[in-house]
Amino acid sequence: MVSGRYEQQIKIIGIHLAGTNTKKSAIVRTSVQLSRILSGLPNQYEFQILKNALAAYFPQLPIEPIETGHQWRNCISPLFWEAFTPDLGATSYQDSDNRLLEALNDLGGAQIFCIDAPLSLPPCLNCNLICPGTMECPTNTVLHMRKEWEFSKKIFKKIRLPQPYVDRYFEVFARNHFEKNIIPTGLEFEAIMSSSKAPLTARAIRLAREIQSRYPHALILETNSHASTVGWALICGEKNVKYNLYKSPSQGAKQRAQILQNLETYRFAVRSAGIHELLLNEIHYHLEVFLAAMSAQSAWGLLTGLVVINPEFLTLNASSPFRGWPCIPKGIISHARSKISE
Repeated sequence: MVSGRYEQQIKIIGIHLAGTNTKKSAIVRTSVQLSRILSGLPNQYEFQILKNALAAYFPQLPIEPIETGHQWRNCISPLFWEAFTPDLGATSYQDSDNRLLEALNDLGGAQIFCIDAPLSLPPCLNCNLICPGTMECPTNTVLHMRKEWEFSKKIFKKIRLPQPYVDRYFEVFARNHFEKNIIPTGLEFEAIMSSSKAPLTARAIRLAREIQSRYPHALILETNSHASTVGWALICGEKNVKYNLYKSPSQGAKQRAQILQNLETYRFAVRSAGIHELLLNEIHYHLEVFLAAMSAQSAWGLLTGLVVINPEFLTLNASSPFRGWPCIPKGIISHARSKISE
């Protein structure tokens, strides 16, 4: 108890997932001390969906709509960097998945795991209907995809029909609202079942299932660490963020360090007492560790009302409102609106 309020420490592990044959996966353990969760949503139907979903994991924490959340904004704890493990890949006696799971166990597990890879499949791949075709499909998800296609046709004359056997609704939405004429960063939202993305999607879904079996009460989230990097940079004041600059061998570490410094300035994320300042520098030295850190930061954003949540996102999966879309900070959409109004 602090000042008569119940507070809960929530452990969050961000996971950057790379290919199985590389040693480029990494994890970062963090924590946050909360007396309540801010949804960032108005007190309407979508807020109730999110509230009920979060309450299943954190029943003792009040969940605030945007109308009352602003009263608690200055009371929200930053994310605390605690520990990390880089270079996670196969060894002579373990495959890469078991090595990663062992590393999660070594860090003590968490209440939230956030993976920067897709955790759901395109709608066609789990569909049992006799297919009427994309334009006649009655499913909720494909209906949303067609609406996005109609929207994009008004702006871009030559635009292909949605392909719900390789794309999810989120990627179609993101290309319209985050990617094309909004953020000139080179950021792309690739189809999750494209030839280059499908193996990672399959690995992420399998890994999430394994994590859930080991930590049955944990909330497992999806993010896009590249979009999150751009989003957190924008929300913390970085101008003209270049997507490829933070990955640059020569300039990337400097920009990554600046993003982490800005997060600290805004009190979004700070070093915990248990990690030495020199060790903390390793986060921006290693790109993969940094991306895992951005994954953890975006999970924190879900708890503090700072990620993009469209009402449609919460209805994509009837059994889990968190499936089908990644947690991405609102810096992306607020920047988009500012570009539109210029």
